[in-house]
Amino acid sequence: MVMIRPNRRNTFFEDALPALEALSYEEWETYPSMIDQFFNKVPCKREMIQYSSLSDLPPAQQTGENEDTPYVDVNEGYKKTYIVNTYKLGFQMSEEMVEDDRYQEMEKYHRGLGRSHFQTRETIAAAVFNNGFTSNGYDGVPLFSTAHPLIEGGTDANTLTDGVNLSRDGLRTMIRLMESTVDEQGYPLMIKPEKLIIHGDNEYVAYELLQSPGDAESANLKTNAFNMKNLKWYSWQYLTDENAFYLQAATKRTGLKFIDRIPFSSEAGRDFDSGGYKVKSRQRFVIDFDAWRGMVASPGTT
Repeated sequence: MVMIRPNRRNTFFEDALPALEALSYEEWETYPSMIDQFFNKVPCKREMIQYSSLSDLPPAQQTGENEDTPYVDVNEGYKKTYIVNTYKLGFQMSEEMVEDDRYQEMEKYHRGLGRSHFQTRETIAAAVFNNGFTSNGYDGVPLFSTAHPLIEGGTDANTLTDGVNLSRDGLRTMIRLMESTVDEQGYPLMIKPEKLIIHGDNEYVAYELLQSPGDAESANLKTNAFNMKNLKWYSWQYLTDENAFYLQAATKRTGLKFIDRIPFSSEAGRDFDSGGYKVKSRQRFVIDFDAWRGMVASPGTT
């Protein structure tokens, strides 16, 4: 607990307050964030960034001797604009709290400030998954859809018409769905899943499926075929649907982005009028997606 010498209120602002401020950052760093695991972190020096999807190249064509190189036009698809948002929070402590050495309460609020900003960021990131079956994205359909439009015509899917629960057969089905992903020309992309992302209620199921030496759903001495996929599972407490589960390829092969304009910071100072002190904090970021490939998901069944 932070202490100061009695009857020396000025030393509070010189010595104790900076130590209290540090608790906000300490608390912020206490919790493991899944954003670094699932989202591409993009540096940003302005308020807005725009991305455009482009058509893919077709297979190279055979040509004869001295024939000209065939050229194709680059077709532009959908645009996604990221606009950075600002998040702020503050609190005020009275002069009497400083005089009466009520540091336990002060520490709680300083730590709570770091936790509050962590929760805000993590909740917004998880909303990309939680709303992924219902909220339309950049291409006019949700992140997880059975009908993502292709620039060159046709559609592709990264979810099922009828959801499946996390099970041996359900996981196999979703792995195959990801591995069947095509590019804008309709050719296979050979994307492989690396991560299984689940609600906390499915931790034991995920462990048994991926880390059992044998088939988790068979009494026979079968090899666990999921071992060849080298999937790693992640339990995320900010997911809201205990039935849904998600597969993700290497993060760089996805369009999930975390644009961190201004990291979390706090500032404290004396309030001349009240005699106490104020603390304010802020961060600026935006989290969303501009491509659906590299992600598949099932909403499960009820």
